[in-house]
Amino acid sequence: MHCALGNERVSGPPGKSFLVVHQDKVAYFTKDTLIYLVTNDKQQFLTDFQTMEELEDLLDPKLFYRANRQYIISAQAVDSFRTDIYSKMILQLKNPLNVSIDISREKAQAFKNWIQ
Repeated sequence: MHCALGNERVSGPPGKSFLVVHQDKVAYFTKDTLIYLVTNDKQQFLTDFQTMEELEDLLDPKLFYRANRQYIISAQAVDSFRTDIYSKMILQLKNPLNVSIDISREKAQAFKNWIQ
């Protein structure tokens, strides 16, 4: 089953099932080969998005941040963050997610501005 964002209108081919996930339930999106949506309670769903850029354009930039090439995160999913010895930012997402995400030195200040 594929998922669609709740604030987005979706139409699919006949016979294709979609699960609607509202944006406030989304913890992050991740890209391996395909793009997945992960909810606050750690459920993972395949999306139909082809690129992270396509997805990023649909999301509210006040609520979602492009952390790196593999992750777009929700502000409400961030538990803590710290800077490492190389000035890279390390994010820790809330339980039950328990995911650490790196943000480059170049994007660290932009992330700090966004999360505040």
